[in-house]
Amino acid sequence: MIEFWQKNKASLFGTDVKWLQKMRDDGFKYFLHNESNSFQTILDRISLPITDLSLSSNLKEEDLNKDLLGEYRLQQKSTLLVFVNGAFVSQLSDKIDPASKVICMELAQAVIKYRDIVEQCFASISIGAQPFTALNLALMNSGLFLHIPENTVVNEPFHFLFLATEQAQFFTNIHNLIVVAKNSKAVFLEEHLPIGTSKHFCNVCTELYSEESVNACYFQLQNGNKASGQISNLTIKPGKNAKVEVHYIINGSLFARDSIHVDLQAENIFFKLKGLYMTAGDEYAELRTRVNHNVPSCASTQLVKGVVKDASFSDFNGRVYVQKNAIKTDAHLTNRNLLLSDKAQIKTSPELEIYADDVNCSHGATVGQLDEQMLFYLRARGIDEVAAKKLLVAAFVSEVTNNFIKNFSIDDAKI
Repeated sequence: MIEFWQKNKASLFGTDVKWLQKMRDDGFKYFLHNESNSFQTILDRISLPITDLSLSSNLKEEDLNKDLLGEYRLQQKSTLLVFVNGAFVSQLSDKIDPASKVICMELAQAVIKYRDIVEQCFASISIGAQPFTALNLALMNSGLFLHIPENTVVNEPFHFLFLATEQAQFFTNIHNLIVVAKNSKAVFLEEHLPIGTSKHFCNVCTELYSEESVNACYFQLQNGNKASGQISNLTIKPGKNAKVEVHYIINGSLFARDSIHVDLQAENIFFKLKGLYMTAGDEYAELRTRVNHNVPSCASTQLVKGVVKDASFSDFNGRVYVQKNAIKTDAHLTNRNLLLSDKAQIKTSPELEIYADDVNCSHGATVGQLDEQMLFYLRARGIDEVAAKKLLVAAFVSEVTNNFIKNFSIDDAKI
């Protein structure tokens, strides 16, 4: 990996920005000493040798056909921002109305044009807080900077669409920085969609900073394939009186490791997470959530569900941390899982770490199978076994899928 770093370092953006170069160097050192063995294990699992790694997006002319995007758009009007094989493609993306004063540009440009904002946000990153953030910082070669100005209500969702083309084999480290200024409201969808069975590895970090009295909603839909590996880290830092919701679906991947990290550092913040992971075959999915209550009078609620089939494996670890002075905290964490076969495995670890009095906190986890009596009831009314199981699974996941920004039915699930 050292050889790969030395070979590609000079081609990354921001080589003349001292603070960024230092962060890249520090990130690679941390990765080398703490995460390189884990990275090799992931590459072995998806059969992608280090010698085959390339930061090139391998884009072809046929990949830039805007007519192909129609089927991927949301039914509602939205602002589509397209990445193909890890590279942002402006000619496939929607233009943002200058009158809105919303800033949207590639992170490589924002590092120069909006240096103070970008540097301030990057300075708050804790390199070891989430898996492979260090590697992402060292090798980030793509990403967007999105800034919503004060007192702005953006009615159209921002749709980050990440496409992986049929034949491409690539390794990419994408870093997105979203800043929502005070008294503003916005909705975001991050969608990963492989076209075919291309072998690739994607390491994405998204940071969402919101100022005072912001209302933000972040959706993520992660579709994988039998040859892909994905690491996705979402970091959220809300301001005072902010309301932030996250709706998260992991819909299969040969290897998926996702992390949601939330720091509540101002009073009267409300954070809500609804999540779902689904695996089948020999897929592996791992979801980590961390909600840090660092100040008084904040509330958080997390409901995460899992559906695990065949010989697949899912691992959920959620933690709520309540600091000593964080009185009046209201925090709840629930994980519910459904096993659809004898060989399927689920590991679940909801955790509370509380150092304050006068708090209202709870956590719990369940693991079970489909209700045989319910199956019998449905089959007795002429519904075949496959359809009956789908109905029960659909009912189980509906708490998450019903409110998702993009139509998601159990027929879309890889179970």
